[in-house]
Order: sequence, then C-alpha cells, then structure tokens
Amino acid sequence: MDWRLQAAAFASGFVVATMPAFIPGVTGDHAAFVTRVDTIISLMQYTLVAGLILTTLGVVWKGRIGQRSALTLIIASIGLGVWTVLSIFYVQFWTMVILDDDCCRDLVPALAPAQNPLLVGLLIPTVTFTSCLVWIVRDNNRKARPPLTV
Repeated sequence: MDWRLQAAAFASGFVVATMPAFIPGVTGDHAAFVTRVDTIISLMQYTLVAGLILTTLGVVWKGRIGQRSALTLIIASIGLGVWTVLSIFYVQFWTMVILDDDCCRDLVPALAPAQNPLLVGLLIPTVTFTSCLVWIVRDNNRKARPPLTV
C-alpha cells in the first residue's frame, strides 16, 4: 500500500465532492444553466476516474506505510466519506427544493446526473478505509508477541 497515491486519490475525491458547490444559480437563461451543469458533471466524471485509478494503484502498489500513516488515512477516509455524503444531500436539496418551482421543473433532469459520480465517488474513501484497516490488522498480527509460557 502506498500512502502517497492514496493521498492523491483523496485529493481527487475531495474535488469531486466539492464540485457541486459550483453549480450556478438558476437564471432566466436555462440553456446556459444546463451547459454549465453538464460541464461540471463531465469534470466530476473525469476526476472520479482519476481518483479511482489512484485508489486502486495505492492499494496494489507496494510502498512504505506505517501505523501512523494508516491511521491518518482511516481518519481522512471517514472525513471524505462524510463530505461526499453531505455533497449528495446538497445535490438532492438543489434538485428537490430549489428546482421544484414551477419555472424550473424542466431543469431537474439536467441536475440529477450529478448524484451518480458522487455515489461512485464513495468508493474512494470506502476502499481506502477497508484496505488500511486490513493492513493494520495484518501488521499487528505479524508483529504479535509470542505467547507467554509458564
């Protein structure tokens, strides 16, 4: 496991989870709103693919990682998971509350696909959390003291 690749994957996961905050407010020009939302969703998808590749390489790659780095990655993965879930709620809020006015119902299909990269983006902290936890357990078992004999 290589913590540097995991950290880069966390950075891309953070970017994916933060991108919905840049969804613009609804103005009179609905075509411009849809274009901007489509651009943000495309950027989210590209960043998500890069993050998943980095996460996979970080788990498979043999690198230096210690107990402290693994615990830091576990805490960071919990934080990123919470941030991603909050971002999913934000997109839901936009879709159900703000765009549900009579003037904006036709914009709901434009914003709804923003949830998909966020849901898949939950794989980044989940895989990292699981792999670090497995590494800590295996490392502790490997360094286990021999049983005391009486």
